This record gives sequence, structure tokens and C-alpha cells, in this order.
Amino acid sequence: DFRIVRDMRIVALSDMHGALPTVAECDVVVIAGDIVPVVKECDGEESAEWFRGSFQEWALSLPCKRVVFIGGNHDRLLEYLLKEYTTEEIHNGLFAKDTENKIVLLHDSAYTFEGVVIYGTPWCPDLATWAFYAEDKARRARFEEIPDCDILLTHCPAKIGTQGVVLQECKKCGSDFGDPILTDALRTKRIGWVISGHIHSGNHNVEMLGDIQCCNCSIMDERYKESYPAFEFEV
Repeated sequence: DFRIVRDMRIVALSDMHGALPTVAECDVVVIAGDIVPVVKECDGEESAEWFRGSFQEWALSLPCKRVVFIGGNHDRLLEYLLKEYTTEEIHNGLFAKDTENKIVLLHDSAYTFEGVVIYGTPWCPDLATWAFYAEDKARRARFEEIPDCDILLTHCPAKIGTQGVVLQECKKCGSDFGDPILTDALRTKRIGWVISGHIHSGNHNVEMLGDIQCCNCSIMDERYKESYPAFEFEV
């Protein structure tokens, strides 16, 4: 007996900041945080209304089977809700129209779809007044819990090549905000892909950490203009 195994087509996005782009037909869309519009991020009610409305309608309309996402440092509503509720409770509260559970929120958790394991963890260094900030010791503990998986979603990129380097001309040009604690954790894992964002103008090409393929999938540039295409790959 044998079966033909088809590659799973993935479209990856990050740092949408309210943009809801058209994406190619695929199996799964993954989003590495910073989803809510900048003008709504500090207002919990407006953020919730946007997730229930525009984001949900967009996600349900996409030509894919699942939309899997994590929070980012701008997604203050998600951080607030995750202190009180489970991801399942948040899903049921925000995405009432999603009766087939197409939309999946991950938070230090894994989701397996058709044999592909996706794990998501949102924690970031340096930004103590923003969402999903964690000090070094706390991030190290969280990242030690990352299992072997096919796709890892992190908001902040690991300190690998120029994934986390500001490459667009601005006052922070050349600064590297990649997380070395995440890099150390990844060296002990068997992971196919690491999808991140956070640093809008970081290198959008695939860079390697051993056998792990890493890509910054932000679609905005440092001026919050939609400048980069979605990243497409197969597992």
C-alpha cells in the first residue's frame, strides 16, 4: 500500500497593521502578528469590532482552508484577552461567524493541520510598554517549550543574518533587533520554517540557521506603507 503525499502550500504574512491583502490560493495562511490597524490598537472596543468585522470577513473569504495567527507587540487587545481567556474562548468571542474554525489563534501552543505542525509564540524583547513583552528569563523559559515542528510563528525574528536588521533608510537604519535568546533556543530544535516580522525592513529573503529556514514576512515598510508581497512556500 502507498499514498501520494502532496506538499502543503503556505502563504505567510506579518505586520499587516490593518491591511487585508489579496493572497494566492493555498492550503494555509499564517500571520506572525501586528494585525490590528495602528489607529485602533489602543482602543480595545474598536480593536474587537475590527477583528469581529473586517478581519473575520477577510479571513473567511481567503482561498485557503485555515488562517493561523499569533499576536504582535501592537496587538494590545489580544494580550489583554489572553490574560483572562483561553484561545478557544477568544475565538468564540471574536469570530462567531467562523463555525468551521477556519481561524486559529496560537499562543505558546501548537496546531496540527493535515499532518503539518504549526507552533506560535509572540514574545518580544526591549519593548516593555508594548504588548507581549517579556524579559530575558521569561522569554528563555517560553522558548524552551517550543516543540519540534514544521512551522514556527514568532513575532520578533531570531538574531540570524539580517532578519531583524533595519535596512530601510531611517534613524534606526542598521540596528539589529533580532532576539539572540530565540536564536539559542532554535539551535536545540528540529524546525522546518521560522516565520516572523516585527522589523518591517528586515531581510525578506530566506536565511538559514543550520537546517532551519527563516524568513521575515512583514508586508509594511518602516513608513507603514504596504511594500512587500506575501511569502509563499511549501512544506
